[in-house]
Parts: sequence; structure tokens; C-alpha cells
Amino acid sequence: SLTDPLTGIGNRRAFNEQCEREWRRALRAREELSIALIDIDFFKSVNDRFGHPAGDRVLAEVGKVLMAECKRASDFVARYGGEEFVLLMSGHSSAEAEQVAERMRSAIKGAVVAVDGQEIGVTVSVGVAGMRPARQSSRFELIKAADLALYQAKREGRDRVVTDRTLGAVVADVESTPRSEEHTSELQSQF
Repeated sequence: SLTDPLTGIGNRRAFNEQCEREWRRALRAREELSIALIDIDFFKSVNDRFGHPAGDRVLAEVGKVLMAECKRASDFVARYGGEEFVLLMSGHSSAEAEQVAERMRSAIKGAVVAVDGQEIGVTVSVGVAGMRPARQSSRFELIKAADLALYQAKREGRDRVVTDRTLGAVVADVESTPRSEEHTSELQSQF
């Protein structure tokens, strides 16, 4: 299955397949590809305080808001795992992807989930990365850069978007710097 049964959006497998297709397309077209990793802040506290059914409702609501905020047909949202979601944006620079991610962060912050007469406010932290794929680069480098930016957003206090500013500079030299098979395998094993 390619659909997450709880949220009704794509699951991790769907994301992996779509990301691979978009990576190859962006490589051929020499276009940028960006992703945003989105993590619900303090999600464990929601489960602990309100119970897992409430946590499920929060996950479903976040998925719904993310889908509603996708303005282009080529944008692809999926549940990445647990309380993490991912947005794949073809043809977006990291700066453009950052604007989309900020709009989504703000929309989620404005959403309220009602559970047993109580309102649960939700915030997310987002890590964004973008690059123009090159023959010697890997989609796993893009994912890792977004993941590192996400953890920086968490360290900086949550409820924010942080964009990787190093990947584009590194990728500019990629065509002249071959990557070893070992390096690529190491990145793949992390994701």
C-alpha cells in the first residue's frame, strides 16, 4: 500500500518512490528539488496527556492541513513515520520551499484539535533543504540535509522553519568530486 491509513495521505514507501522519480526528472531537466521534513512538537505529551486516539486525531488533522496547503499539483505530501511528515517540492529552490514550509507551519499552528471538550493546540518544527541534483549526488544527501535542519529547528526552540544553507554550495562542486559507493551506502543506511 502507498497510503497511510490514519491520515489518508501517502506513506513512506510512496514518498520513497515519488522522490526517486522526481530526483531522476530533476536531474534530466536540471531543475531544483526541495523537501521539508515536518515534525509535530511535543507529540509524546499529547499521547501521554490525552491518549493515543487523541494523538491519532492530531496526526490526521496535520495531514489534512498539509494537503490543503499544497497549492501545486506537483507537491507531494506523505507521512514519513511516527509524527513526521515530508513534503517534496519539484522545481522549488530552498528559498521558495522555505516560504511554503512557513505557510504550512503557520496554518498548522492555527489549527485546533478538539478532544473531549478540550482543545489541543499543535505546532511543528520544519527542516528544509533544496538542491539541483547532479550525477554524483544522491537524494539521500537532500534528505539528510533536511533532517539536520529539522533538528536545528528543535534545538532553537521548536515551532519554526530552518533551512539548510550548505547543501547548495556543496552540490556546486559535486560534478567534479566523485562520491564513493561506500559514502552513498552510508547515507542510504541512515534513511
